[in-house]
Amino acid sequence: MKIGKLSESTLKRAILKTIKYRDRKRTKIACNVGIDASRMDVSDWGEMLVSTETLAGPIDKMYNRAIIRACNNMYAAGGIVEAVSFAFTLPEYVKEKHIRQIMDALSDYCKEHSIIISGGHTEVSNYVTEPVVTVTAF
Repeated sequence: MKIGKLSESTLKRAILKTIKYRDRKRTKIACNVGIDASRMDVSDWGEMLVSTETLAGPIDKMYNRAIIRACNNMYAAGGIVEAVSFAFTLPEYVKEKHIRQIMDALSDYCKEHSIIISGGHTEVSNYVTEPVVTVTAF
């Protein structure tokens, strides 16, 4: 496959057509071509938007692009970002100081925009050669 995003036809065949359950009553906006956030009815609370963005590559500034893109998906869907969760899969060469730099930058961004860091996951894996950062915005 080509590097980058899947083609629209592959996305439709390999991803969207394989989704076996859709609750159309609770899901107001669902995954589809060009839809990067999902709006769901969460009973008494009202509606909730969720968006996930993943980026892989060199550490410098890559993590900021992931959070900005996840938040922009939310804003484009008419939402407000209340919280984010981060998942990092890091190669063995990454040092603790790099992880601190990433978290300092993400924490600064979240403080500046009044966004709660609600959780996440961090692991080092010999299966990746560059850092992979996933940001889920709520």
